[in-house]
Amino acid sequence: MKQHYYQTPGHVITAGVILSLVDIIAVALRFIARKKGRQELKTDDWLLLPATLLTAGVGSCLVFGVSKEAFGYPEYSTSIENPSQNAIYQMSTPIKLEWSISLLLPVALACTKASFLFFYKRIFATGIQVNRLLMGLVSFVVMWAIAFFLATLLCCKVMVVFIWKPISEMSQCLFFLQVLVAFCATGFLIDLIIISIPIPLIWRLKLSTEQKLASSGAFLLGAVTLAAGLARLIESVGFLGQANDPKNDNIPVNITLYVYWGMVECSVGVFAACLPTLQLFFRRMTWERLASRTRSLFSAQSSGIYHTDSRIRNAIHIDQTSHVIVNEKKSASTMSTS
Repeated sequence: MKQHYYQTPGHVITAGVILSLVDIIAVALRFIARKKGRQELKTDDWLLLPATLLTAGVGSCLVFGVSKEAFGYPEYSTSIENPSQNAIYQMSTPIKLEWSISLLLPVALACTKASFLFFYKRIFATGIQVNRLLMGLVSFVVMWAIAFFLATLLCCKVMVVFIWKPISEMSQCLFFLQVLVAFCATGFLIDLIIISIPIPLIWRLKLSTEQKLASSGAFLLGAVTLAAGLARLIESVGFLGQANDPKNDNIPVNITLYVYWGMVECSVGVFAACLPTLQLFFRRMTWERLASRTRSLFSAQSSGIYHTDSRIRNAIHIDQTSHVIVNEKKSASTMSTS
């Protein structure tokens, strides 16, 4: 079978080490930016700590797998009549590592997705309906992660027991592979929803087209996560097809495909979550300046009651039908004289 570049030992080790380091540096810079800006660390920041640690854990599994020739290496030659112990070990080890990584991925990706949602909450949480939408999605992401964690743990009766059985039995657990593909597909759909949330709100504002594009671009930086998720979904479907094809039954190489793209998606997600902060950090600006401006534009009051201000400003009222209405507010002195 054809072995792609990302199924080779060198690329697997590079992904495991370099991507982990990039995430650690990105999250560290995010915290430094918050401190320099004298901004409070909130849930969106703290969630990236477990996401980064779990991503580093996936990277460690990749490096360990290569060291044992479980990832990136073709199978050893052996026979059913006289199986080689080295070949049996090489075929069973990637399955165990794949299962371990598959338990880490739902938790890591859920932390990253929730971080995006809490970041939106930091910016847009001035209207009750927007807040409810975001918290509802956070709850859904948590349930999604729990569901696939348990499905991975308990598939094929109890997977933690199943993976210690002979390789002939381990390789027959096709339901596990179906769970992995379902996990990739649903994760991609969730990313699509998360990335699309801010755009309609921004384009309903009375801003110039240039300002709308700039604001949309800042939020669409997270679209790189969507691209990584789509790539992993496509490769995972191919992985399932190869696993079901006796002619391509090369366990170490096949599993390398899935775990490599799982690492890429985890790492890219953490880095993308830090991009808005890092972009402005390197420009010697603070994301909170944009957040403050956006918050003022979205300073909706669900009851329809508006506070007066000393200057003319825009306010967003999110009514019961979820329509966004921009109202020009006059100053308190003007209103009193009228």
